[in-house]
Amino acid sequence: MKICGARCQQKFVAEIFLFEKKFPTKNQCKNNFKILSMYGIISRGENRLKGFFDFVNSNADHMTVQESKNHNVLTFAFVGDAIWSLFVRTYLAVKSTAKAGTLHTQTTQFVKASFQSFLIDFLLPNLTEQESSVVKTARNAHTNNIAKHSSLQEYKKSTSFEALLGFLYLTHQNQRLKQILDLCAQKMEIER
Repeated sequence: MKICGARCQQKFVAEIFLFEKKFPTKNQCKNNFKILSMYGIISRGENRLKGFFDFVNSNADHMTVQESKNHNVLTFAFVGDAIWSLFVRTYLAVKSTAKAGTLHTQTTQFVKASFQSFLIDFLLPNLTEQESSVVKTARNAHTNNIAKHSSLQEYKKSTSFEALLGFLYLTHQNQRLKQILDLCAQKMEIER
């Protein structure tokens, strides 16, 4: 059986939660949980985001840290944007039974430049020298884009946050990526 991509899984999760809200019998909820668990989307216990981290760990396309020095840091931001968006959507989907529209509204609160800027300021003291170097390089990189609803400073900081996530993902530093995302999840929980 072929499993669809992340966007399809998110839609599937939203449809299951909507179904549970309309017809919340105990057996239906139990069956839906089994389906979502089977696909690795959610799990019981401490790590409810197991499916997300299994996906991150399955990345076969990675590079060494030495090879990463030959890549433009904005490429890391490009990948990091996708990682952050998927993480936030997965986090909200497993933490809430809200409708898809509400989940989208909550998602925009966390993926906007101002919140990412807040997160990178929070993370900076905890970063290694190498990670700090990636963040600084990304923050100082020349871009032709600017976010509609944020200042240039916030936009550059958010780009550096995304570059950090992309760097860790592409260099297959999954344990460190998990640590960073766990810290971010703590801040998200406070802001919710």
